[in-house]
Amino acid sequence: MRAGRRLAAMVSLAVALICGLVAPRAFAWWTDTATVTTTATALTVPKVPATTCAVAGNAVTGFTATIGWTVQTAPVTMSYTAKVRGSAAAVTVTTSGSSASVQVTSSFLSSLGASTTYVDITTVLPGAPSWTSPTPHTRALTVGVLGTSLACGADT
Repeated sequence: MRAGRRLAAMVSLAVALICGLVAPRAFAWWTDTATVTTTATALTVPKVPATTCAVAGNAVTGFTATIGWTVQTAPVTMSYTAKVRGSAAAVTVTTSGSSASVQVTSSFLSSLGASTTYVDITTVLPGAPSWTSPTPHTRALTVGVLGTSLACGADT
């Protein structure tokens, strides 16, 4: 009978082992719900509003055109860059309170002679120099023959 018991024990062990290996896994099915909210804000960097332009000086001492505009402060205070078309030199933008301006001298434009040149003013989002107004604001300046005059032109 020993052989019979041994066989029975081995069969019992085999059945227990097989049942243990193929037993289904236990799952705990549950759900947890929550509400998530957010606020999305979009910003288009605005173009500079209309500018003012004033010319001072004369043909002997030279002319200076001062182009000014109101600084845009909503939703943040904007920064500005200015450039004279056709020139690699930068034009310095001066900001004081709610006003900003650039000064362009006739000597800076004299190489253009009797012609119209353009000053492009671009709005820049502070801290993100690649975020600029889609198009610059442009102010035309007309230089007289041999630099004898400087006049403010179209504001676009």
